[in-house]
Amino acid sequence: MKQRMLFSIVAATLLTTTAAMAEDKPAEPAKPEDPAIVAARSFALAAVPGECDERTADNAEMGKDSVYPLTWKESHGNPPAEHKATLYEIFCSAGAYNVFNLYVLKAEDDKLSLVSFASPSFTVAYVEGDETLTKLKHDPVITGYDTS
Repeated sequence: MKQRMLFSIVAATLLTTTAAMAEDKPAEPAKPEDPAIVAARSFALAAVPGECDERTADNAEMGKDSVYPLTWKESHGNPPAEHKATLYEIFCSAGAYNVFNLYVLKAEDDKLSLVSFASPSFTVAYVEGDETLTKLKHDPVITGYDTS
């Protein structure tokens, strides 16, 4: 659970930083009937058959998809080329405290690709005798990064 929360923070930071480089646009709620989100959702769900929850009235509120318009300039080139893409955040499933999303990138050539973000692996050391696992000896130590 802690890894998923940390992953969400890192992913949100990366998305915010990437979008902020050019236009600083926030996520836009996706309109369910929009052909672009329908295509992205179909693409994502086909990539992981049987892994995502069916959309129901119970998960409708947390199961909203989002659209992130991205723009950036290359750091090289004369003049540097500007690029645009769209990142779709597609709801997959939810548990008691976790929401799992899939991310689809639509490049300038309109190709869709499933993308993932690296999330840190870390160790946590608790104070001896802390049966509730709420007191840390020190900050968590990052041991590497994983992606799926």
